[in-house]
This record gives sequence, structure tokens and C-alpha cells, in this order.
Amino acid sequence: MEESLGELCAYYLDAGDFTALRAVCDHLPSPGEAPSTPLQQRLLTSIATPSFTTPLMATPVVWGKERYDDIRAVITRIGFPCVAPLLDRLAEEESMSLRRYYVACLLSLGQAAYGEVVARLDDGRWYYVRNLVAILRGLNDPAAIHPLHRLLNHPHPRVRQETLRTLVHFRDPEGERMLLRELRSGNRETLLTAIQLADRSRSPRVRERLLGLLHKGGITGPDFDVRCAVVRALAETGDPAVLPDLARILRSRSILRTASVTRLKVEIARSLARYPATDALSLAREAAASGVPELEQAARQTLRTMTGRRP
Repeated sequence: MEESLGELCAYYLDAGDFTALRAVCDHLPSPGEAPSTPLQQRLLTSIATPSFTTPLMATPVVWGKERYDDIRAVITRIGFPCVAPLLDRLAEEESMSLRRYYVACLLSLGQAAYGEVVARLDDGRWYYVRNLVAILRGLNDPAAIHPLHRLLNHPHPRVRQETLRTLVHFRDPEGERMLLRELRSGNRETLLTAIQLADRSRSPRVRERLLGLLHKGGITGPDFDVRCAVVRALAETGDPAVLPDLARILRSRSILRTASVTRLKVEIARSLARYPATDALSLAREAAASGVPELEQAARQTLRTMTGRRP
């Protein structure tokens, strides 16, 4: 019986009949559960081998996006035996869309993928390590904090950035300290990157630092880019505590650099849609009646978005 099941699954795999293969795999235990019947044990023994899982990882390339959902469902039901082949494939794949697909498959495996992902963090390929860090963030297990700390000193900046983003996501104190340090950097590129990373932080200290940057410097050139980046980062947090600061800028008057001031106000008006409507609606209405055409247009669009999502 075990041999017949293996042959049947191999046939469906070769033929690209993933609907039928998925139907067979639906007899496997749910993700995270151990086999509880002789049928489940025999089926898992038949297909949880490299001779089946390795070619299974190649099927997205062969059969295309139309079969992605069924292929991922099969991978998810097989579970842990697919982790290493998926990670091997991710390391070598050149197509960005396929790398994203393999990452999605790994995330669908949940905690079954965690140990093998952590074990590969010392890989010498920086782009692969960056993807591994992103997977750990997606798995959302705070246990990843400890093994990630050592990557804060990784030689490649993209890995360090992804690691910092993940530690901020987990609200790790060491990650927050490093983020605050980079938010004080005199290097513009470092500062802009840190501002982008700050959009995942709910720390009051990070919020205060972002507000300090929002009110610091001029309104043109590099300072303008920094202030716009801060507006976007604050909007991602959706923290209504920053709305009074945004309101002061929207209500400000200046006879100098009028065009730049208006652009910043437009950026703020657009960002209001990311805040709770109960807190931001009145400010959006005020901007829509400002008498400045560009600002009014942006605010009216924000109002349509905000009122459209209200119950």
C-alpha cells in the first residue's frame, strides 16, 4: 500500500495534476500535527523523502503561477520535510517572483521552518541571509531575537538593515537603541534608512526622535526629503499622538519657500488616511478648507478614503 501511494503521488507530480495530488495530501495531518492513523503514516513515509520533495520544489518553474496555490497547499500538508528543499531552492533562485513564492511557502509552514532557518543564518551569501531574516520576522517568533543579535554586526549593510527592521518589529531593546543611534546619524542615507525602519516601531522614544526630525532643519533640499520621510514613517505607525504636531505644520503660515511648505502639507494631508478616522477626520476637513488648491485636493481625497472605510 505504501509503495502504491508513493507511485500514485509521483505520477500526479510528473503529470502536473496538482488538484489530484492535493486531494491525496489532504489525508495527511493538519500542519503542526503528528500522523495519527496508519494511512497518514504510510502516506507521509512515501512522499516525505528527497526523491519526492526535491522535484516538488521545481514544479513552480515548470507549471507556472496557475498552479501556485495547489503546489503550496501540498507543501504545507507535507510540512517539515519540505523546509530544507525550499531553503535550498531559495538560495539558488534568480527570479525575484519565485523567491517571494518560496518565502511564502516557508511562512505557510510556520514553526516547522524556524529551526532550519536559524541554522542557516551563518551562510556566506548576504542576499540569502537577508531573506532568512525576513522569514524569521514573518514567522513572528520572538525567540529569533537572540540569534539575530549577532547579525547587527554583519559586514553587509542590507543584512544589518533587515536585522534591525526585524528587531524593531519584535520591540527588542537592543534594536531600539541602534535605531535611535542611526536616527541621530549625520549621514543622510543612513538617516533616511533609519527613518524607513522606524515605521515599525511603537516606541515613544523613537516617536519623539521622529518628531524632532520633523521640526528640524529647512524646508528645501535634503531637509525636505527627510521631513517627508518622517511624515510617511509616522503614518505607518498610525499613532494619533503625533497629530497635534502635524496640525501645527498644516496651520503654519510662511511667505518664504511657499511651494516647498505646500508640498510638505500635501504629504501630511495624504498621510492622514493612515490614522484612526475618529482622531484625524477633523484635521482632514480643516485641510480641505485651507484655501490652498493643492492641499485641498489632497485632503478631499483623504476624506473620501476615510469616510469610505467608516462603518
